[in-house]
Amino acid sequence: MYSSSDMEKAVETMLAEYVRKMGISERTNGWKFLNAGMKKAVDDETMLCDLSGRFYPMLAEMFDTTDAKVKKSIRSAIISGWDRRDKEFAEVLFGKFNFDDLTPPSNSFVICTIADRVRLSCHELYSPPAQKRIFVKL
Repeated sequence: MYSSSDMEKAVETMLAEYVRKMGISERTNGWKFLNAGMKKAVDDETMLCDLSGRFYPMLAEMFDTTDAKVKKSIRSAIISGWDRRDKEFAEVLFGKFNFDDLTPPSNSFVICTIADRVRLSCHELYSPPAQKRIFVKL
Protein backbone atom coordinates (compact mmCIF):
# COMPACT_ATOMS: atom_id res chain seq x y z
CA MET A 1 0.00 0.00 0.00
CA TYR A 2 2.54 2.59 1.17
CA SER A 3 6.26 2.19 0.93
CA SER A 4 8.59 2.87 3.82
CA SER A 5 10.03 5.79 1.84
CA ASP A 6 6.55 7.37 1.74
CA MET A 7 6.29 7.04 5.49
CA GLU A 8 9.85 8.32 6.00
CA LYS A 9 9.07 11.35 3.83
CA ALA A 10 5.85 11.99 5.78
CA VAL A 11 7.74 11.79 9.09
CA GLU A 12 10.40 14.24 7.87
CA THR A 13 7.76 16.65 6.59
CA MET A 14 5.72 16.54 9.80
CA LEU A 15 8.78 16.95 12.02
CA ALA A 16 10.04 19.92 10.02
CA GLU A 17 6.61 21.55 10.13
CA TYR A 18 6.18 20.99 13.87
CA VAL A 19 9.65 22.30 14.72
CA ARG A 20 9.10 25.33 12.47
CA LYS A 21 5.74 26.06 14.13
CA MET A 22 7.54 25.95 17.47
CA GLY A 23 9.44 28.98 16.19
CA ILE A 24 12.75 27.18 15.80
CA SER A 25 14.71 28.38 12.80
CA GLU A 26 16.52 26.01 10.46
CA ARG A 27 19.62 28.17 10.93
CA THR A 28 20.00 27.30 14.61
CA ASN A 29 22.34 24.53 15.62
CA GLY A 30 19.58 22.88 17.66
CA TRP A 31 17.43 22.38 14.54
CA LYS A 32 19.66 19.65 13.13
CA PHE A 33 19.87 17.91 16.51
CA LEU A 34 16.10 18.08 17.04
CA ASN A 35 15.24 16.79 13.58
CA ALA A 36 17.76 13.95 13.62
CA GLY A 37 16.91 12.97 17.17
CA MET A 38 13.16 13.02 16.70
CA LYS A 39 13.43 10.91 13.53
CA LYS A 40 15.19 8.28 15.64
CA ALA A 41 12.64 8.71 18.43
CA VAL A 42 9.73 8.16 16.04
CA ASP A 43 11.34 4.87 14.96
CA ASP A 44 12.35 3.79 18.47
CA GLU A 45 10.18 5.22 21.23
CA THR A 46 12.35 3.63 23.92
CA MET A 47 14.98 6.21 22.98
CA LEU A 48 12.90 8.79 24.83
CA CYS A 49 12.93 6.87 28.10
CA ASP A 50 16.49 7.95 28.75
CA LEU A 51 17.37 11.26 27.12
CA SER A 52 20.61 11.81 29.02
CA GLY A 53 21.74 8.20 28.81
CA ARG A 54 20.81 7.30 25.22
CA PHE A 55 19.30 10.18 23.24
CA TYR A 56 21.91 12.93 23.70
CA PRO A 57 24.91 10.55 23.43
CA MET A 58 23.48 9.03 20.23
CA LEU A 59 23.15 12.50 18.69
CA ALA A 60 26.59 13.51 19.93
CA GLU A 61 28.10 10.48 18.23
CA MET A 62 26.17 11.17 15.00
CA PHE A 63 27.41 14.77 14.83
CA ASP A 64 30.84 14.17 16.39
CA THR A 65 30.30 16.45 19.37
CA THR A 66 29.53 16.14 23.09
CA ASP A 67 26.20 15.31 24.73
CA ALA A 68 26.38 18.55 26.71
CA LYS A 69 26.63 20.55 23.48
CA VAL A 70 23.68 18.67 21.98
CA LYS A 71 21.55 19.28 25.08
CA LYS A 72 22.53 22.96 25.26
CA SER A 73 21.91 23.52 21.53
CA ILE A 74 18.45 21.97 21.72
CA ARG A 75 17.62 24.03 24.82
CA SER A 76 18.85 27.23 23.15
CA ALA A 77 16.77 26.49 20.06
CA ILE A 78 13.63 25.94 22.14
CA ILE A 79 14.21 29.08 24.20
CA SER A 80 14.98 31.26 21.17
CA GLY A 81 11.96 29.97 19.26
CA TRP A 82 9.51 30.24 22.14
CA ASP A 83 8.67 33.90 21.42
CA ARG A 84 8.13 33.15 17.72
CA ARG A 85 6.03 30.01 18.15
CA ASP A 86 2.58 29.63 16.66
CA LYS A 87 0.63 29.98 19.91
CA GLU A 88 -2.47 28.20 18.64
CA PHE A 89 -0.38 25.30 17.42
CA ALA A 90 1.50 25.09 20.74
CA GLU A 91 -1.80 25.05 22.62
CA VAL A 92 -3.08 22.18 20.48
CA LEU A 93 0.24 20.33 20.67
CA PHE A 94 0.76 20.62 24.41
CA GLY A 95 -2.91 20.42 25.36
CA LYS A 96 -3.78 21.34 28.91
CA PHE A 97 -0.21 22.25 29.83
CA ASN A 98 -0.24 26.01 29.92
CA PHE A 99 3.22 27.50 29.63
CA ASP A 100 3.56 31.22 30.11
CA ASP A 101 5.36 33.36 27.56
CA LEU A 102 8.50 33.51 29.68
CA THR A 103 9.02 29.85 30.52
CA PRO A 104 9.29 27.43 27.61
CA PRO A 105 8.77 23.69 28.18
CA SER A 106 11.71 21.39 28.86
CA ASN A 107 13.70 19.68 26.13
CA SER A 108 12.24 16.31 27.02
CA PHE A 109 8.66 17.59 26.99
CA VAL A 110 9.04 19.14 23.53
CA ILE A 111 10.90 16.15 22.07
CA CYS A 112 8.54 13.53 23.53
CA THR A 113 5.37 15.42 22.63
CA ILE A 114 6.36 16.08 19.02
CA ALA A 115 7.73 12.55 18.46
CA ASP A 116 4.55 11.01 19.91
CA ARG A 117 2.27 13.20 17.77
CA VAL A 118 4.21 12.34 14.61
CA ARG A 119 4.24 8.63 15.48
CA LEU A 120 0.47 8.63 16.07
CA SER A 121 -0.21 10.59 12.88
CA CYS A 122 1.89 8.20 10.80
CA HIS A 123 0.25 5.21 12.43
CA GLU A 124 -3.16 6.58 11.50
CA LEU A 125 -2.07 7.40 7.95
CA TYR A 126 -0.09 4.29 7.09
CA SER A 127 -1.65 1.39 8.98
CA PRO A 128 -3.97 -0.93 7.07
CA PRO A 129 -7.67 -0.10 7.53
CA ALA A 130 -8.34 -3.19 9.67
CA GLN A 131 -5.62 -2.17 12.13
CA LYS A 132 -6.58 1.46 12.44
CA ARG A 133 -7.69 2.46 15.87
CA ILE A 134 -10.29 5.03 16.59
CA PHE A 135 -9.07 7.60 19.08
CA VAL A 136 -11.78 9.22 21.11
CA LYS A 137 -11.11 12.75 22.27
CA LEU A 138 -11.88 13.16 25.94
